Amino acid sequence: MFRIDSFTVDRPFAAVGSALQRQADECLHAKVTTHGAGIFGFGSGSSQVRAVSTPTVRRSQERVELDLQVDVKASVKVHDEPPGGIVNFAVDAVPAGPGRTRVEVYRMKARSSALLEAVRGWASGDFTGCPDPTTYM
Repeated sequence: MFRIDSFTVDRPFAAVGSALQRQADECLHAKVTTHGAGIFGFGSGSSQVRAVSTPTVRRSQERVELDLQVDVKASVKVHDEPPGGIVNFAVDAVPAGPGRTRVEVYRMKARSSALLEAVRGWASGDFTGCPDPTTYM
C-alpha cells in the first residue's frame, strides 16, 4: 500500500528546500470534485466526492519535510479522518555532501506517480510545473 522512493540530486540542500517550499505553495493547494453514478443496493444513484489537498513544509538547517494531507468529503462516510485529512504523500530532504541532497518520498502506491515525478523535477531543478491534482487526489 505504501512505498518509499529514494534518490540523490546534484543540487545544494538550500536550493532543494527553497524549490520544495515554492512549488508546494504554488502547486499543492488544490480542490477536486468528482461525480459518479452507479448501482447501490436495489437501485441506482449518484455520488459526489470533494477532495482538498493541503501541503505543509517544515525547514531546518538539517532537514526539509513536505507533507501533503488530502481531506476527502464523500456522500457516504466510510471512516473518520484526522483534522485536515490523511497524509498520503511525504518528502524528507537532507544534505548528502557538498552540492548534493538526498530525498526520500513516502507515498501511497496508487495515484502518486505523477506527484513523485514532479518532486523529482523540483528537487533536481529540471521541472517547475505543477502536477494535475486529479492524478494524486
